[in-house]
Amino acid sequence: MKKFYLIALLSLASLISQAQTNVLCENFTNYAPDSITYPTYQHYNGWYFSYYLQYSFYTSQTSSGVSGPNSYKFGIDSATAITPNILGADHFNFWMKGNSTDTLSTFYIYETTDSVNWTLIASMDHITADTMIMEYPLSPGAKHVKFFY
Repeated sequence: MKKFYLIALLSLASLISQAQTNVLCENFTNYAPDSITYPTYQHYNGWYFSYYLQYSFYTSQTSSGVSGPNSYKFGIDSATAITPNILGADHFNFWMKGNSTDTLSTFYIYETTDSVNWTLIASMDHITADTMIMEYPLSPGAKHVKFFY
């Protein structure tokens, strides 16, 4: 069985004088690729996706979390999603949900300060079908976050 992960709401923020300022907030509202017109990789609002086909997204509230209506679906092995430049953010959070209890798959999250070298932030396996909001700190100078299934 294969797990499919979702990122429905990604919010990268920095704290400035006790006030939170969003650097990026994406709910994938208009994300709806068509396999006839898009290649197997694509940019969407500054995002890079290695898997960008007709079935690489969900449109129901059940599968999209609080931000709805869409969410990105990591529907194949080695699917990668990379954020636009998020320089200035000191942490990020996102909504996710697995579709099975596959114990053989792992979901990785990386950050980079130079767009070449990536540092592992977290790795997750045994992700259940329960919905979760995950939050992680970023290193100073982080430019991108990469999600890899």
